[in-house]
Amino acid sequence: MKKKLIKIFLVLIGTPALLFVVFVMSIYAGLFGKIPTKDDLKAFQLENASIIYSADGKQLSKIYALNRTDIAFEEMPEHLKNALIATEDVRFYDHEGFDYRSVARVIVKSIFLGDQSSGGGSTISQQLAKNMFGREQFQFGSIAFNKVKEIILAKRIEEIYSKDEILALYLNTVPFGENLYGIESAAQRFFNTTTKDLTIVQSATLIGLLKANSYYNPRLHPDRSKTRRNVVLAQMAKYDYISQEEKTDNQALPIELDYYDIKSRGIANYYAEVVRKLAEEKIAEYNGIHQTEISLQKDGLKIYTTLQYEVQKSQYDAMKEHLSKMHALLQKQYAKGYYAKELDKLAKNFAHQQSISHSKDTIKRTEFQTWEGPKVMDASILDSIKYELTQLHAAMMTMDVTTGAILAYQGGINQQIHPYDQVMAKRQLASSFKPMVYLAALEEGYSPCDYLDNDSIQLADFEEWNPQNYDLQTGGKYSLAAALAFSKNIPTVNLFFEVGYPQLKSIWQKLGFQSELPDEPSTALGAASASVYELARAYATFGNGGYSVQPYFIDSIISTNGQLIYAHQKVKARKLLNVEAVKLLNIILQKAVKEGTGAALAGTYGVRIPLAGKTGTSQDFADAWFTAYNPKAITVARVGATLPKIHFSSGANGSASRLALPLVGLSYNKLQKESTTKKMVSKSFPEITEDQLSLFDCDDFKEDSQFEEFLDIFGDKEETLDERLERSEKRKKRKTFFNKLFGN
Repeated sequence: MKKKLIKIFLVLIGTPALLFVVFVMSIYAGLFGKIPTKDDLKAFQLENASIIYSADGKQLSKIYALNRTDIAFEEMPEHLKNALIATEDVRFYDHEGFDYRSVARVIVKSIFLGDQSSGGGSTISQQLAKNMFGREQFQFGSIAFNKVKEIILAKRIEEIYSKDEILALYLNTVPFGENLYGIESAAQRFFNTTTKDLTIVQSATLIGLLKANSYYNPRLHPDRSKTRRNVVLAQMAKYDYISQEEKTDNQALPIELDYYDIKSRGIANYYAEVVRKLAEEKIAEYNGIHQTEISLQKDGLKIYTTLQYEVQKSQYDAMKEHLSKMHALLQKQYAKGYYAKELDKLAKNFAHQQSISHSKDTIKRTEFQTWEGPKVMDASILDSIKYELTQLHAAMMTMDVTTGAILAYQGGINQQIHPYDQVMAKRQLASSFKPMVYLAALEEGYSPCDYLDNDSIQLADFEEWNPQNYDLQTGGKYSLAAALAFSKNIPTVNLFFEVGYPQLKSIWQKLGFQSELPDEPSTALGAASASVYELARAYATFGNGGYSVQPYFIDSIISTNGQLIYAHQKVKARKLLNVEAVKLLNIILQKAVKEGTGAALAGTYGVRIPLAGKTGTSQDFADAWFTAYNPKAITVARVGATLPKIHFSSGANGSASRLALPLVGLSYNKLQKESTTKKMVSKSFPEITEDQLSLFDCDDFKEDSQFEEFLDIFGDKEETLDERLERSEKRKKRKTFFNKLFGN
């Protein structure tokens, strides 16, 4: 009987044991799927995010499939490693991948004593195996299969890697939630720092996350995070990594984050998106030539760009400061009376066009993006549409006028919420276009002191088109220089009639604009559309003296092992414009900044950097432009709502000098205070020669002579375009005669 009981006992014990051995051997043999070999482990490469850097070495953005940045073991502080070991695997340096004592402890405490705080028993090496290769799911036994697989892999990992290498691999692969992988990405996100600069408290907080990275997220659940952090600190004290006094002092500290999500809070996200697309193209070219498979998302490339961080930051701050105020003013305008009714119509029409139902509109908590950051308000669907329609969008771009390097690039309010890049958006140029009319005239031999008629114009065959000056004044004559500096519309149209469309179209094409230039009178006043990017490239040609310039974003792309993937090649400049004509234009546009429509740059914002520039305000104040440049850099700013029908009611808030110019003023005022940043955007124009000065020796304005007033009595007040062009041609031919007869 005794032998029979022993036999039964052996069968009961031996059968499961035998089945377990068979199960383990079948996994080892690969019957449930291939287990990575030692060679596979040796060849294992972490997927790393590629990083975009500014010209001065600041991190701008990451490009990744997994948000991970690999760092060396030596960059990991001792207290971080100690926190990990004390919490996750205190016998890490004693076992060889699988800790039998730990497993036994878990079984006894969890199963027999009911203590759920004893942990899972997996060593750091086992957890690393899971991080490296993930887990597979089966209909039955997934947990058992994966645990056995991880034990096998952990043993292999220990045979190949040193303990320090295992720690480094683990900390570079472990997930921290929020799509973060590895300690470096977590340190950057939660504390806006690098791993090597983490404090003991910060390290304990991050290691505490590993138990359940959503449940203990310090941003979402600070109380839970603190409790878990204090457990980590207690473990560190228990195993003598810190003193009891250090434990007590650190446990008393609150959870203090410097949360920084570069995707939402980055100051160069629109720029980074342009860089990403360009980098994809360059890498594809490289792979095609060299038969490689380099991945921008996985291979940890370093992309060095042209962007100057401080210039970018000055624009970011300027937009935040100025546009938050202007947005509030625009919303106030549309909150009552006529404008409130118009907004309601536009919002309902927009909802209809986008098939958005608002018939059963309910109020709910909604997050809106503002220039000051996210803002949560109670709003209906229609309220949300109204808010977005009255949002001011803006773009700024600064470029070196000689090299074409993009120094700063602001594409809008928030790249994640509003991905449309305003730098590339085409809007009516308004008076920003005028310098091209005057340049065409200067190239034809016109002088800054040639006078342009300011008499009223009305074209019968263009719906009685009747251009007006901003001040509504007519009569007399403006010198060519004054007409541009003070942005007079009527003299500009008259000059356009004299110069002619073909000459202007030639200038337009030379400067690289892509859209067709309309052949109509309103073109003289900026009816053509272009982007901030195109206008910056055009004005850069003025700044560099008349030569071509090709904007570029990326200086170089380097692989993790230092291999050069791409390097920018300088493009030889071509002469595009008459050099002497450009010099005269630059003098006129300096006058525009000192005395004309750009005078607020110095008067209000205290900018002392030498600049030429031009304002531009489109019809009904739909868009406001300001362009400022010198022989070093060009900056263009544009502001406007999504729809041209949404705009300020008057120039008091909607003019270029009120809406767009302040962005440049605030930015340059900040940059000029430091010599390092000032030299990035400042360079004096060539000194004006005596000969050039003599060309400007005239009054800005003069009244019509009696003879000219007599001729005007018999002129048609209303005429067709052909009649007007014919009359302008006659005036052009007799200009020399009248100049001799009456003088300039």
